[in-house]
Amino acid sequence: MARKLLLVFVVPVILIAAAIYLNTDPKSVASRLAKTGFSRTDRLTYRMYLFGFIPACEAIFDSPKEEALNGKAVLHLNATVRPLRSLSRLFNGYAILDSYIDAETGDPVIFRQKTVMQGKVVADKEVRYDQKGNFMTKGDEKRQILPHTQDPLSLVYNLRKMKFAESGKFDMNINTNQKNYIFEATLTHKGIVIAKAPARLALIKSTIRRRDKNRYHRSQVDLVCLKDKENLPILIKVSASGFYLVAKLVNTN
Repeated sequence: MARKLLLVFVVPVILIAAAIYLNTDPKSVASRLAKTGFSRTDRLTYRMYLFGFIPACEAIFDSPKEEALNGKAVLHLNATVRPLRSLSRLFNGYAILDSYIDAETGDPVIFRQKTVMQGKVVADKEVRYDQKGNFMTKGDEKRQILPHTQDPLSLVYNLRKMKFAESGKFDMNINTNQKNYIFEATLTHKGIVIAKAPARLALIKSTIRRRDKNRYHRSQVDLVCLKDKENLPILIKVSASGFYLVAKLVNTN
């Protein structure tokens, strides 16, 4: 009886530990991608796990599209977050994010976010940025922003294009709502071997917090990027107020 009880408790713990390892170990994630042949990066699909082991959602980042906005060249970034098919009967909803960024500076011009639940739009917002005047408008509200303020999609885009030094610190400004936030990051590098070939990882450990240093509005975001022609985020870990989410790259086309 004691042995059966031990198995009941020990086996699930072992399975959870194994799942967390496979979902959070950069080399495991990169090696699995290598088996699928990830030469293209037009569309990035991430599998999202609550607490590192509970499969919940997927996030799809489409490749940037060149467009014209008010006579100016912009890049249209798009991402969709939705529950996994196995959970769609329990949770019927999705979120769509769109960012239009200046093709020269990489700074956002317009950011849109729509959330749909049970076929109804429950949240729909649009933020317009005046990067030269250092202000943004959301509906009838006008708020001051800092130079080169980013939205979530433009921030990820610029991280992918950034030429990282070997190590060091950097920061970026963020605002899509009311208060100005800072993305404060420390960068290191690590060498690994994938499919018998050497590869380089950029490890970014960051804190997102309000500029006014309010200690209740902060989160920890760690990114692991595979360095090639650009920085390809293969693993993202987010911790905030006891909430832990892992997003790993599972497909690149």
